[in-house]
Amino acid sequence: MTDQEIFTCIKDYFDSFPYNQMLGIQIEHICTGRVDVVLPMQRTLIGNHLQNILHGGSIASVLDVAAAAVAMINMLQRRRPANLTDFDKKIRNLATIDMRVDFLRPGTGSRFLATASILRQGSKLGVVRADLRNEEGQIIAAGTLTYWVGE
Repeated sequence: MTDQEIFTCIKDYFDSFPYNQMLGIQIEHICTGRVDVVLPMQRTLIGNHLQNILHGGSIASVLDVAAAAVAMINMLQRRRPANLTDFDKKIRNLATIDMRVDFLRPGTGSRFLATASILRQGSKLGVVRADLRNEEGQIIAAGTLTYWVGE
């Protein structure tokens, strides 16, 4: 598979998750070493209804999607799948094994952008840095996530 085919399959994979659909999570940009994921504010995502602040679980979810996608890219470029069946086989065991999220500012805004980039990728584990910003560019949260990427 080419890089572009891998990127398309990853986007389709995450777009197909019912949970991501419910939250409104969408991959906006995907390339080698970086993923941008959008989360539009919705009434159902509010954690503090008195201040209209995004729920921490929604924040963690969008950071996890962005980080998992970039870990998946890195892993698949190292162990390139031959076809869609091989793609499915290779991603089957990818899993979040650790997540640390620092909530830095109240989640106010109408549109949030999570960006993720790889910090380190080994043969079994990948470590990713992910940030969430509102439409004004204010950082809302930062996370470090570790993924099992071994076969």
